[in-house]
Amino acid sequence: MQNGYKLHDLSKQGLPIPAGFNDCDGAAQAWQQFFNREKAGADKTELLPLWSAAEQRGVNYGSDAANLRAGIPAPGTSAGNLVLDFVAYGNTYRFIARMQGGGETFVQSYGPWVGQEIGTDVGRGVITPVANEVDRFVDSIFGSTPTSERIKDWGGGIGGKEGRDAGDLVTIPGMGDWFFDPRSVVPLTIHGPTYFMAKAVELGLIPALSGMTPVGGHMTLYNGTTIMPNGDAHLRSGIIIGTDGVVTKPSGEKIPLEGTKINPDGTYTLSDGTIVQ
Repeated sequence: MQNGYKLHDLSKQGLPIPAGFNDCDGAAQAWQQFFNREKAGADKTELLPLWSAAEQRGVNYGSDAANLRAGIPAPGTSAGNLVLDFVAYGNTYRFIARMQGGGETFVQSYGPWVGQEIGTDVGRGVITPVANEVDRFVDSIFGSTPTSERIKDWGGGIGGKEGRDAGDLVTIPGMGDWFFDPRSVVPLTIHGPTYFMAKAVELGLIPALSGMTPVGGHMTLYNGTTIMPNGDAHLRSGIIIGTDGVVTKPSGEKIPLEGTKINPDGTYTLSDGTIVQ
């Protein structure tokens, strides 16, 4: 961030970059772009994805430097898993922030999705004893048990709908914009939401989040998107949403990331208007 601001300042004054200047593996240039647009008066909609990309590249550079100096805790140990999970959740946060309006869309769709998943499980669980009794009754008369799964699905469907409605009700409008804005501060504290998210990771609470599976530094989301340890996102369709501001299609075609959106149903609308999974 410091070196990125230095590049911004040098550019503003028309001065050359000093010999041997550390570009931090591209993180400095990413921060320079953020500062350039911030100075030009760009609004939050444009600045937030630029912040996310710069932050991600800075995290990658800092992680590499720390790992070279201190080593990487062994995977499978509590320390090793904590580091991998911490980075995976942070990368997920920054990935969502890179999407146009990503924070609000994600939260408003994720809350109802979680409610539906929980409601479906509860509904099936409640109706299962009834379904099993029906099975035994039908089997005693007809010698077959064709009904239980239909009954369980019916119970799960009702529970899922109720759960989705409940998830939608508790998801406050504007929550996503607030949570994914790095300037946000939790009331009565001096910390932002990401601080408390980090503490939850440290205490082992976050890995239980429904629809988010961190494995070895990779994070697979409920819609099938896998976020790699470097922050690049691999979509189910084979498309890669990179941290460099570029979206790469399976054909090799590259288009700008700017304007790419995550949709409420978990699909993505790319900057060229294509809708993909």
